[in-house]
Amino acid sequence: MTSNSDIREAMPSEVDNFLSSLFAANQSTSSPSSSTEKKTDEQRTEHDFIPLDEAVQQSDQSSSLRDGPENKTKIVTHESGHGTQTHTLTLERPDWTEDVSESQLVIQHVPSSWNNYDLLDIFHPFGKIVEIVIENSIGTIRFQDLASCKRALTGINGKTIRDHRLAVYIKRKEPKKQNSERHNQPNNTRRMKNQRAASRPSPTMTSRPEQVDILVWDRVNYDYCEYVKSACQQSNIPASISLVPNARDKPSKVVTGRMELGARCVLSIQERHTRTHTVDVYIAVPSHSSKVNFQVHNQKSLPEAIQLAQQQLHPKPSYPTPASNQTVDISSLAPEYIDMLASLYDTFYEPLKQTLASKQASVLPVQTPNPMLTPPPPPPQAYQPPPHVYHASYQQPSPLNIPFSNQQLTQILSSLH
Repeated sequence: MTSNSDIREAMPSEVDNFLSSLFAANQSTSSPSSSTEKKTDEQRTEHDFIPLDEAVQQSDQSSSLRDGPENKTKIVTHESGHGTQTHTLTLERPDWTEDVSESQLVIQHVPSSWNNYDLLDIFHPFGKIVEIVIENSIGTIRFQDLASCKRALTGINGKTIRDHRLAVYIKRKEPKKQNSERHNQPNNTRRMKNQRAASRPSPTMTSRPEQVDILVWDRVNYDYCEYVKSACQQSNIPASISLVPNARDKPSKVVTGRMELGARCVLSIQERHTRTHTVDVYIAVPSHSSKVNFQVHNQKSLPEAIQLAQQQLHPKPSYPTPASNQTVDISSLAPEYIDMLASLYDTFYEPLKQTLASKQASVLPVQTPNPMLTPPPPPPQAYQPPPHVYHASYQQPSPLNIPFSNQQLTQILSSLH
């Protein structure tokens, strides 16, 4: 049987062996060859780290960037004037290529107890993370590539993590750049942005309108304006859409300005026209002065407006009325013109009429020709009757029908002598 004294004598040697083995273990974990140092349970409670999968271990990016000596993982907080705080954790310098701009994952309803490190611990197994932003309980994670973003969407969306069900989706829109990057943009990039803004469907006041200009006032459904323009183009009518910048201007003033720039017909569309599917039509009227004149046709349907525009752009030729069909309404003449016509009538017409009557030659009586003396010529027919038949019809003596030849007649006459 071992006594208490023997146990006390043996304890120092066993304690020394335990301490020496523990010291050796600490030396091996703190050696320079180890790239990362495992966190203790006390350190994990600071960020409340719970792995998504027990088989997934913490990657080198999560551990090195979180505990690196260069403070690359420091959370930067910006507070706007409205009291909104934005927490940003930048892990890599963003390179705004096409893939990075579209490889953003948005996390809805981030718990208030979570910070950027919690999202890093949850999403780093799916790929390399560039930046993590939390603003108004909305988290945005920017991955290095789109494939990592899609893997995170498949692995996280709808899953319950730390008693919270996460809903995520991919954000396709390019994120807002910093002011320094915006100022360092080349002029070509800014020009391209201005061109894209100009190509948006919202209309603007065109500097050179087409022959038919469509005026769009405030609070007007733009789809109806496009419908009117399409109907004009289908009728071979060139049309342009212009937005009235100041709704307080009078329509006549705006229409005059558009016609001075070359428009021959203006279709005005206000809010009331969109409800009735009508337009106000302004037709330019030719004028000898520099002043613009136009006719107004209010509340015309679209077919009527197109017909008016076609008549304005392609008028039918007009011909003068024949003189025989022209009449003068004396009641429409001024009194001075009536007096002048009366004086002309008294001065020229009556004397001329009397002169012609005095110099008019006598008319010979009509003489009827005697058919016996001057028979009419034979009718122009294909068959001409013999002369004796033709003359017998007018009781004319027919030529002698002597049954002798000339030689025989000469002999007879000579024998008589």
